[in-house]
Amino acid sequence: MRKGLRSLLANLRFEIDIIDEDDHFRISNIENDVTFFFDYRIKVDPHKRPQEVSGMVEYFPWGTSSLNSRLVNTFDLNRISEVFKEWLNLVEEYELASTNPESAILTKYQQEFDEQFFEANAEEVDFSLNDQLIAFKLIELVENHLVDGDLEEKAAVLEELNSLKANLGKLSLFEFKRRFSKVIARVRYHSFKIFCDLVEAFRLLMLEEMAKGVLNSFTGLLN
Repeated sequence: MRKGLRSLLANLRFEIDIIDEDDHFRISNIENDVTFFFDYRIKVDPHKRPQEVSGMVEYFPWGTSSLNSRLVNTFDLNRISEVFKEWLNLVEEYELASTNPESAILTKYQQEFDEQFFEANAEEVDFSLNDQLIAFKLIELVENHLVDGDLEEKAAVLEELNSLKANLGKLSLFEFKRRFSKVIARVRYHSFKIFCDLVEAFRLLMLEEMAKGVLNSFTGLLN
């Protein structure tokens, strides 16, 4: 497991400290005003037969809107690498934003969309079939608004939307939220008119879904 986590560090654009022991793996950034870290410890439940092995993980940040908080959680060992990749993406985005004005604005827009429109605990929620179906509709709404719209980087945005649709069944709710919020941030940056139209379209879709009486993880889009 530790070897697999280490292999993900090869192309980092920031310097790190590493603690690598038999039952403890921790990395943290250095030479930065904000200390990000990912701390993973083996956890064995002696009361279960066979003994259950999992990973206790503490990491910061745990979302684009969580630069003032940390998350402690227990994951099956097979999930640790996925969580670690998501954490690395968040840290690299922050590092890039700190040196690039456009990236800083996009990161701010992504944070605002996360905070206003999505559930705060997306990391802990399963991506249910109903949520996946709604996510597919959200993607199509954005695509439909972009087809005839005048948007710089439209081709790149549409390519990312196509990738999201093609891989919905493989993504966690957290990963979908992160990538979709990034798309909406780019739309807002390049065309505030299209962004406003999308916000209203999202609200109408949520009203339709709520009328069906089925709970979903996107009700914040009604705001």
